[in-house]
Amino acid sequence: MNKYANLPNKIKVRISKGKSGSLIAELVDFDAFTEADGWRELDYCINDLIFSYFDVPETVRDLIRYSSQPKLGKDKPNLNEDEIVFFKYFSSEARHVFS
Repeated sequence: MNKYANLPNKIKVRISKGKSGSLIAELVDFDAFTEADGWRELDYCINDLIFSYFDVPETVRDLIRYSSQPKLGKDKPNLNEDEIVFFKYFSSEARHVFS
């Protein structure tokens, strides 16, 4: 099995509001941060941060996705308080690549 299949199954994220009004996300267990201007962009930036932190190459990033429940932007968390869990998902093509 490929090493990218061994990425964490879930990652805790804490979101806060920056001084400029931007949204700041922290990967709680990894001391890594990213920021974005809106909720939709933040979802993309969190995935990019996870991939960068774990050195996932561009060639396999489309096969892996981290997503929160509830979805960011629909049910907004209490900023600075709630930890949101992002769960790992693989595309259907990933099984062929990672096996």
